[in-house]
Amino acid sequence: MSAALMPTHQHLSKVRGAALLAAPDWSGVRSVNLDGLGLSGLPGREAAPDVTVFSVYDNALRAVPDWVWTRSGLRTLNLSANQFQRLPDAVGDLRELRMLDLGHNELDALPDAFRGLGRLAFLYLSHNRLTGLPDSMRHLGALTYLNVTDNDLTHLPGWLGDLRALTELRLYGNPLEALPDSLGALGALRELHVMNARLTRLPGTLGVWGARGAGPSGQRADRTAGLAGAVAAPDDPEPAV
Repeated sequence: MSAALMPTHQHLSKVRGAALLAAPDWSGVRSVNLDGLGLSGLPGREAAPDVTVFSVYDNALRAVPDWVWTRSGLRTLNLSANQFQRLPDAVGDLRELRMLDLGHNELDALPDAFRGLGRLAFLYLSHNRLTGLPDSMRHLGALTYLNVTDNDLTHLPGWLGDLRALTELRLYGNPLEALPDSLGALGALRELHVMNARLTRLPGTLGVWGARGAGPSGQRADRTAGLAGAVAAPDDPEPAV
């Protein structure tokens, strides 16, 4: 796109992909979408102070510009399907985040910096190399969806039971041998996916779900089923999400 045809910064909120990448000025950009461009680095341009969306899904990035971590109004941050090996502590400063997608990267640990993300509702951590979850995640009181599938988790922290807003918890594809008793405290939980683990038993506390009309069956929670078959091999494995 020639400079003469380039949108002015006032209209860049509607520009994405290669057209946004070519724009010389991002000062009016409130939604950064550079998905699927094969990028190994990003240009030295800063989006507007009130940017709310930053998405670089499906590239080859190992880092994002420092200014991203200073945009405290961000609500959606999608870094999935890249080559990130670490996440800075500054992620904890993004206090307006509602959705954080870190799936399909190379993370083997997360910073213990989630305490301030009290509005986060959706957290995707699938297909990494995680062996544990940071204690600060116990403060994610608004979290309704947590996906930690296809990692290297051998156990889960007891504080998962503190995430009382959870409605869907995806754990499959980890070498888990047991689930914490505290999961029985998740009264809002409607889906629990645990297939392709190494479970030999389920916590007795999950039996309280029967009184709530929900319980895991065939490796997933079902509003009408009981506990039978929850550690059996699934007949129809689900695709990873």
